[in-house]
Amino acid sequence: MTRLVLHAGAEFADAGAVHKDLVSRRAELLDAGVVLPPEDDAVRWCDTAKGLLKREPSAMRLLAQASDQGAEVVLVSCDTMGDALVSPGQTARLASLATDEGLAVRVVVVVREQIGYINSLYCHRVRGLDTARSFAEFAETSVPAHRFDYVASFGALADTPGLELVAVPYPDLRDKGAGLAIVEAAGLSGPVPSGSAATIDPDPGPVLIGATRLLHKRLRRLNVFHELGKPRLRPLADQLAARATESGWDSTSFWGWDARLRRSIKEEYGPSNDVFAEFVWGGPWPEPWSTGRPHRVELADLEPNVLLDVFSTVETLLDSVVPQPAAKRARRQGNRHR
Repeated sequence: MTRLVLHAGAEFADAGAVHKDLVSRRAELLDAGVVLPPEDDAVRWCDTAKGLLKREPSAMRLLAQASDQGAEVVLVSCDTMGDALVSPGQTARLASLATDEGLAVRVVVVVREQIGYINSLYCHRVRGLDTARSFAEFAETSVPAHRFDYVASFGALADTPGLELVAVPYPDLRDKGAGLAIVEAAGLSGPVPSGSAATIDPDPGPVLIGATRLLHKRLRRLNVFHELGKPRLRPLADQLAARATESGWDSTSFWGWDARLRRSIKEEYGPSNDVFAEFVWGGPWPEPWSTGRPHRVELADLEPNVLLDVFSTVETLLDSVVPQPAAKRARRQGNRHR
């Protein structure tokens, strides 16, 4: 019986490393009996995963291809799939697909203690121009409400007959390699392909986070979000990150937590983590809570030369989408050379 394995969340808990690692190992996974979606793009993988619930032709072709090849596993990674499977109605549709197609379905999720997880997710959202809020505002307002509560996120999966839920603790991704940890959780009958462990990119630095929030706010003030849309503006954030690297703006990773915020998050999610861990592993939560000293900045507190570099870089990027009058541009360029 072919096994359908969905890596379905939690969103960005693995910083995107699972998908990248699986794509890089496509050939060796195929040799081991694992069929992946034919495209390399993460968005297309999510389309395939969600298409399975609707039995869309392109998604069903992937199952047919795996059956024709005698593959042991069809593996699709989409870390936002967990949102679709919060609903008991949707998990029932997945179970119905399993019955009708003669599949064993295993849903694999990566779970990470929420202090480190929320910090990384915030950096990802800022870098993607999805939020310009402060870290405290982001941490205290979970949208959707279930996002950081694993019982709420994956309870419907656990309760649906015909579906198997497997949870991978975040440290396993670092120890075994991101993609290989998911492949191991998929339950291959033979040995899991081996290789060097994929690295998970560190969070960006606090100056870059502050500069990207500034860029985001100014883009919104100029009304170009409505005109151009985020997909066309996100390359500006990538250029800003490149400038941060070139200029050595940051020597450490962003860490938004202070003692009060850390304590409140631990109190909010600790009991749910313990319930989830007992259900999926039969024991205590395996990952210690993150600690650390705050590493965030207000731009106004930067050294004058760094602040000038940040402002001039942001203004240059803005000029590429909203050209400024020549007089204003000349005046600003003069200020840079003082």
